[in-house]
Amino acid sequence: MIVVFAASLASILIACLAFALGASLGASAGSVEMFLSVTVPTLAAIGGWVSGIGALAAVFATIRISARREAEDSENLRLQVRTLLHSDNPHPLLGLTVTSTGKRPIVVTSVVFQIDGEPHVLQPSNLVPGSERLPKRMVYGEQFSQYFYPRLVVKLFEMYEQSGQDQLKAKAIVESTTRQFEVAIAAETLHALICHYRENQTS
Repeated sequence: MIVVFAASLASILIACLAFALGASLGASAGSVEMFLSVTVPTLAAIGGWVSGIGALAAVFATIRISARREAEDSENLRLQVRTLLHSDNPHPLLGLTVTSTGKRPIVVTSVVFQIDGEPHVLQPSNLVPGSERLPKRMVYGEQFSQYFYPRLVVKLFEMYEQSGQDQLKAKAIVESTTRQFEVAIAAETLHALICHYRENQTS
């Protein structure tokens, strides 16, 4: 973005200089009075415009650099929902992997689930062995995973059915001491898990 802006600014400056050169050559063909009355004021005006454009470019560049540094120097998490086949569990499990991508350390305090538009959240009561316990302090590049028993997916699906919504839209919410992060759970993933669980209950 800054490169494009700099190229545009360079084009404007070149055009201004070309105009000034043309005006100077035109005036030099006439009288000195015309040069003083036309060319000098024109060059002065162009100088003012170029100075203003340069100052504006510097302001935009400063704001952009400051915003980028502020975004980088903050807490940030990347969330990924996936399913897992566990050797000690006959059913595929819903899992969540959390990766710290911000430069500031972050303390993750909780993971909850929610149906979009519903006021209540679902707090996991138990985790599959091997899941990370919270709270957890993380620095850049660190990650952890949690895996959830089938009853959490069943309860989440019951919340969806009770909501009366036409489409299943669920999300996982990861909370830190200062912020919260969200990731959507694909409806196909939840439907596949719930179908598997219910088929095994009736068989």
